[in-house]
This record gives sequence, C-alpha cells and structure tokens, in this order.
Amino acid sequence: MHSSAEARQLELDFASVTPPRPDLRELWTPDDILGVAIKEGTESLLRFREDNRVEWKSARYSPKELADYFSMWANMQPHGGLIVIGVEKDGTVTGCLSVGTDKISEFEHVGATQCPDARYEPKRIEANGPMARWISSC
Repeated sequence: MHSSAEARQLELDFASVTPPRPDLRELWTPDDILGVAIKEGTESLLRFREDNRVEWKSARYSPKELADYFSMWANMQPHGGLIVIGVEKDGTVTGCLSVGTDKISEFEHVGATQCPDARYEPKRIEANGPMARWISSC
C-alpha cells in the first residue's frame, strides 16, 4: 500500500510533459513523445520514425504478437517505448476503427494478458476524422 505522497510521485500527467529540448527530437524520451502527442495531436507522432522509442503497428497486427515489444521495452532502461497502433510501416495512418471495438479492447489488455510483469499504460488518442490510434507506453 502506497502512502499518499508515494502515490503522487507515481502519477505522471502526460499532458504536462514537455521535452527539455524541442529542437532535438532524437533526445526525447517516449514520455516526451507521448506528452507532445496528447497536447498537439496525433499528427506530431508522424514526425518520428520507428526506432528504439517508437514502434508502428497496423491495427491488423495480432495483439498477442505485441508481447515481444512489451517484454523488450520493459527490459530497456530507463525509458521503455511506445507502440502506436493504426500506423503502417511506411507511416501511412490507417487507424483502428476498421478492426472493431473487440480488437481495440484486446490491444488495451494485451500487456496484462501476454506480458503481466511489464508495466504499461494504454492510452487512446483520437485522431482528426474517422481514425483512432492507440498507444502503449512501457
């Protein structure tokens, strides 16, 4: 059981996160990237290529196959990474709505079911128009 002071320390308001050097995106942590995406919109995510912080996955991807990424980023200190669902490898945004709510729910619970020792926070970020993207920060 956490004390109230400890509980406050464990909370992170992603909307208040700002990168220390906005001009040096290659130094941003996954939390910095996610904070900017929440503030500025999901289009800001497209400024990043896949690397050791960001992984694009099509919504057609099998949720069970994401366990490898949860495990990898759970063991990657100190910052983990982001899995962005609804973006193809070439950066084309296809969204998640076409796969239905059941599969979106599977994406949101895949960390707990496939890699229960990893700590993660699923976030839905609505895109402009008929697309939704889902992000997991490990």
